[in-house]
Amino acid sequence: MQGFIESHVTRCLDRADARPQERDLAFTYLDGEAAIRAARAMDGRREDRADGAILPLAGRVCSVKACFDVRGWVTHAGSRALAGRSPAMQDAAMVAALRQAGAVLLGQTNMTEFAFGALGLNTFYGTPLTPLVTGEDRVSGGSSSGAAVSVALGFADFALCTDTSGSARIPAGFCGVAGYIPSQGAWPCSGMLNLAPSFDTPGIMAASARQCLDIVEAVGLDHLDCQTCLHGQPASAAAPFRVLVPDEIMAPQPEADVLAVFHEAVRHLRLSGIEIIHGACAPVRELGELAGKGDMFAAEAFTVHQHYLRRFGDRYDPLIRARIESGRSVPAHEYLHTRWLLDRLARDFDRALTGFDALLTPTSPILPPRLVDLHDETTYLAQNRKSFAYTEIASRFGLPSLSLPGWTSGEPVGILFTGRRGRGRALLQMASTLESLLQGECE
Repeated sequence: MQGFIESHVTRCLDRADARPQERDLAFTYLDGEAAIRAARAMDGRREDRADGAILPLAGRVCSVKACFDVRGWVTHAGSRALAGRSPAMQDAAMVAALRQAGAVLLGQTNMTEFAFGALGLNTFYGTPLTPLVTGEDRVSGGSSSGAAVSVALGFADFALCTDTSGSARIPAGFCGVAGYIPSQGAWPCSGMLNLAPSFDTPGIMAASARQCLDIVEAVGLDHLDCQTCLHGQPASAAAPFRVLVPDEIMAPQPEADVLAVFHEAVRHLRLSGIEIIHGACAPVRELGELAGKGDMFAAEAFTVHQHYLRRFGDRYDPLIRARIESGRSVPAHEYLHTRWLLDRLARDFDRALTGFDALLTPTSPILPPRLVDLHDETTYLAQNRKSFAYTEIASRFGLPSLSLPGWTSGEPVGILFTGRRGRGRALLQMASTLESLLQGECE
C-alpha cells in the first residue's frame, strides 16, 4: 500500500503521463523512479517517528531548471553544446537546500538556451507552450519555460528556476502561476550556470504566493530579509498596505488585454482595502531610457561563455551565439559607466518607494506571442526586449519581486509586485494576505 507522499508523487507522474506532448517539452530529463524511491523513504521516516514530525517540504514535488547541478544529471542549460557533459558530481547549493528540507526532485526542466531569452524558445529541445491558451501555440515565456509549465499542469508542486531579467516571473505570468525572486545575493548561486552573474538569482514558481512563502521559510537561506512590512508592522497583519502604480507603466504601452486585466486587478485590490497610489517614479523612467546601453548582459555572458565558445561554439543556437559574442566588443568604460548609473538609480528607487510596500505593474506588457510569429528574427528580438520592460526593474536594482496570476481573469497575464531590497519575505507575506482577501472578495 502506498504511503501519503508516494501517492502524491504518483499522482504528479500520472498527470505528466496523461499529457505526453506537454511533458516532453517541459522536461529534458524525468526521473520518476528516483522520485518514487525518495517518496517511499520519506514515508518510512514519517511512520518511524512517534511524533509524526516530518521535514517542512516533505512530499512537495520539485522540478529543477537545467542550469542547476543535480547530482547524477547533466547540466546542459538547454543547449546541445553541453549535452555531452558528464553528470554533475554534487548538487547546487539551492538543490541541496531543497533536498534537505524534504523536497522530492522529479525532473530537469527545459529552458531558453543558456537563459538568454525571455520568451522560452529552444531550437534543440523544443519550445514549451502556455497551457492557458489552447489552439494558438503561444509560448510559455522564458527563460524558465519548462519550469512554468511543470507547475501550471501539476507535474510538480513547485519549480526551482533562475531569473536575470524576468526568467522566473514572465513565464509565471504567461502560465498562470506565481513566480518569485529574492533580493540579489539572498540565495546562493553556487552550482548554477550563470548568464550574467551581476544580475542572476535563483527563483521559484508555485501555485500561489502562500506556497512560495512556505518554500522560502522551509529553505531558510535568505539572511538579507527582515520580517516586517511598512512602518515595522508584522507583514502577516491585515491591510492597510500601500502600493505605488508608476505613471511610467504606460511606456512601453501595454497591450489592450494586458491593461484590462491589470485595471481589473487594481479594482479588486482597492475593494479589498489596499491603498493604491498612482504617481511618478523617475528611476523607472530613467531605467527604461538606459536599457540596452553598455550591453552589460552580453559582456558578462561572453565572460562566462568564452571557453565554451572556443570548444563548442558550432553547437550553439546561432542567434544565442551571436548575442553572446557581441559582448566581446563592449568597452570596459561603457560597462562600468552603465554599472554606476544603475547603482545610482537603485538608490533613487529605494527613496522613491519610501512609504510603500511595493511597486505594482503588469508582469509583462505583452501577451505570450504565437510561436509562428517569432520565426522572424527581427520580430523575435523586438518582442523579447519588450517582454521584460517591467520585470527588469527588480533585476537591475537587485530587488525582491513576485508575479501573481491576474485575479479572476484566466488570461495569461501576471500582476507584478516589486519590493524593497531585503524585504522579500515581507513581500510574500503581504501577497499571501492579499490572496486571502481577494479570494474572499471574489467568491
